[in-house]
Amino acid sequence: MDSLWHRLGWSRSEKTAAGGRSPQLDGLRGIAILAVVLHHSGIRPDHFFDWGPFGVRLFFVLSAFLITRSLWNLGGSAMYLQELKKFHLRRFARLLPAYLAALLFGVLAGMEEVRESLLWHLGFLSNFHLAQLGWFPAATGHFWSLAVQEQFYIVWPFVLLAVPFRLFPWAAMGLVVFGYGFRVWCLETDVPEFWRWFMLPGSVDSFAMGGLLAWVQCRHGFPALHGGRTGFRIAAAGVLVLWIVNRAIRFYPVSPWVAAMPEVLEAVVAAALVLVSAVGVGGTVGWVLSLRPLRFLGGISYGVFVYHLVLFHLMEPGLAQYGITRQSHPVAVAALILGVTVPIAMLSWRFLEQPVINAMKGNPAVSDPSRNRA
Repeated sequence: MDSLWHRLGWSRSEKTAAGGRSPQLDGLRGIAILAVVLHHSGIRPDHFFDWGPFGVRLFFVLSAFLITRSLWNLGGSAMYLQELKKFHLRRFARLLPAYLAALLFGVLAGMEEVRESLLWHLGFLSNFHLAQLGWFPAATGHFWSLAVQEQFYIVWPFVLLAVPFRLFPWAAMGLVVFGYGFRVWCLETDVPEFWRWFMLPGSVDSFAMGGLLAWVQCRHGFPALHGGRTGFRIAAAGVLVLWIVNRAIRFYPVSPWVAAMPEVLEAVVAAALVLVSAVGVGGTVGWVLSLRPLRFLGGISYGVFVYHLVLFHLMEPGLAQYGITRQSHPVAVAALILGVTVPIAMLSWRFLEQPVINAMKGNPAVSDPSRNRA
């Protein structure tokens, strides 16, 4: 299938065509979790540099890209349904240990917010809980995105089963239009913004974009970005323009039809970053994505995400006594959150999450022969 990239003046990346994994994906995860933590710490640059919400969008696209590849490796329809149970068991083995530990910590620490909403979180319905509340809980508000991802994991395997592989791009683009249309409908009918932000239909275009990227890799392979520097620079300039347009629309919407567009543009930018990281790129971008601290942070990003607001909620009253708040000292808050959360996430990965994952891999009834990490 090299003809597609040859027509565009590219060669094909043999590594990604063979399903190889680039360490730069971990660097991209590190950037995404930094964006989330800094945003929650109160570091929110104005307008065009506000990157916090984009970190979540990036995780959605990346998650869909990896999950879609894994699901297509399950085999034909009969085997697919048999393997689907194993797939979900592996997902629970990856998600539940740290998640349950964070919730248990919140309960034992006497956090009423966690105790009162525990059943919502255990049922992966945190997004419905936030939409019902209409405000962002301090310790558990971030769990909405985890709930949306789990809801996606439940629905997506059946989408891939129902849609023929050759028709998948049309289905993915249809879901992009659906997600955009859902947000337009919410804006036109004055649906509370939390329902627009936190429901799966409002983010389905990001997941579809990640799935479309997986289809491109499976069907055509990825282009080798080390060749054709002029083409790469043009593509990078195009992504930058999309980002600027996205920021302009987000902060200066002129109609519901325009205001519903930023999520689509963010998903396109995120897909471009995932592609670059999956192939592995050189230059300044590749150097940043390959930085060992970023790759390390990306490797424990799930633990950092799950624990960071729960831990900060416990620290916040003590810090406020010294005048350290997100409003007055956001950089200090970010440093403290990372300084506490990163060691906890490291310990969680080493002694809680990794042992459970390894136990699953060693169980023939659950293990994944493809060993695709998602």
